[in-house]
Amino acid sequence: MMSGQIKALALQPVARAMRPRLRALGIDAEALADPGRPVSLRVADRLWSAAGEREALAVAAATEPRTYGHLTFLIGACPTVGEALRCLVAYYGLLSNGAAFSIDPARSAACLTFELRDRAARPDTSEIFMIATVIEFLRRYATDGQPREIELSQASPGLREAARLSAHLGASLTFGHPRASVRWGLRQLGAAMRNAEPQLAAVLEAHARASIAGPPSTTTAQVQAYLEANPQGGSVAAAEVAGGLGVSSRTLRRQLQAEGTSLRVLADAARRRAVEALLARPDVTMAEAADAVGYADHVSFRRAVRRWFGMGPAAYRGTVLSSQISAAVDSPGSSATSTHDS
Repeated sequence: MMSGQIKALALQPVARAMRPRLRALGIDAEALADPGRPVSLRVADRLWSAAGEREALAVAAATEPRTYGHLTFLIGACPTVGEALRCLVAYYGLLSNGAAFSIDPARSAACLTFELRDRAARPDTSEIFMIATVIEFLRRYATDGQPREIELSQASPGLREAARLSAHLGASLTFGHPRASVRWGLRQLGAAMRNAEPQLAAVLEAHARASIAGPPSTTTAQVQAYLEANPQGGSVAAAEVAGGLGVSSRTLRRQLQAEGTSLRVLADAARRRAVEALLARPDVTMAEAADAVGYADHVSFRRAVRRWFGMGPAAYRGTVLSSQISAAVDSPGSSATSTHDS
């Protein structure tokens, strides 16, 4: 039996589009009125099955930073495409436990993988909608967010429909894969988001991190605590983390997947937070910062910092220190004064 939940907020756009048909589908519109109310995935899939592909693409194309609340505000405020995708992977659980995202930056491409929970029981429209939403959002709000390739787990709908869908999404499209994925060129991860607000993104992510961690008993929270306590943050091996939590590596992987994340995602986030703190300290050299988080060479460290923050270590440190100085000057207790036009 299919399980899982999704917040009503995530269904409101398609519910509005399908409003005249909700009663016939046995869906109470009032049940979807409260954005934070959890709804069964069965309700979501009933909506998407009735909506069909064209409606799914239309709803996806209308997604904007406010559409799905905290998550899309956070993604839209990120400085780069890479940061936006990282936040999608890390915090999709704010909306639903019905799907799992992961991202794997390889040598020449970045692959975002998407897997529906209980895939065999889910409509193809759900998969198309999820993939299209990511693509359409980046197409509108990133300076270069158009993917190269898309793979879908569903069977091919036929040459004509496949060609039409490929043209709509703007990328080569293949079917019948074990899971859905989208590939971008690695350089695109550093492309800027048009509405980037790094300071707002930092605040939103802090709230997202607190919200998604859940009670301390979750495996995600335990892994986060373990990584934060480790001097080298995200560089620890899976076997070491599993051993520290008293489980096998396989069990750890399975439990994290059930919670919609992975050790790689959590480790990368731990490293990023450690680097943020280190680069905010002018007394820490770049070499010391790289070594503290487990990077053997400065090239790898610089590449990671650019992926996280959209700029190199020196530029990011300059931005942080400038912000600290500005904050000190603008603070009420500062001896400095400033004049503002009224």
